[in-house]
Amino acid sequence: MSEEKSVVSPISKEQSSRSKADALLQGLDLTAKYYSLGLDQYPLHSELKQLETQAKHHAENLKRTQKKEESISEIVQDLRDVDEIINKYEWKENMLIQILLTIQKQKRWIPQHALMWISKRLGIPISVIARSEATKQSCISL
Repeated sequence: MSEEKSVVSPISKEQSSRSKADALLQGLDLTAKYYSLGLDQYPLHSELKQLETQAKHHAENLKRTQKKEESISEIVQDLRDVDEIINKYEWKENMLIQILLTIQKQKRWIPQHALMWISKRLGIPISVIARSEATKQSCISL
């Protein structure tokens, strides 16, 4: 876990050129791990760009002036929290409503990036999640 957190830790200006090279090497290492899992059908950079876009929208929607890295770090934490909740319900698709309700209870709403993450993690199309009975009920705030 500490290794994961070091990837998103802030970089001081004095360390920037060396840290940039280190970050690039870490990125290449993570890319190699991604491909070693057989996940090369959909390019990693596309998925990362999609998550980065969600981080920007997240900050804008909350009307905050956050640094880009803060928004991304917040998204990373949100997604880790979602994984913990999904794990609590044993990664079962039929627990979707419970997962959504638990996320809402913790965050008071369900961010778009959390919905996208649930979709990827449980293999449920986002359109199915959006149309699910849970999202139609007023007890769930998207």
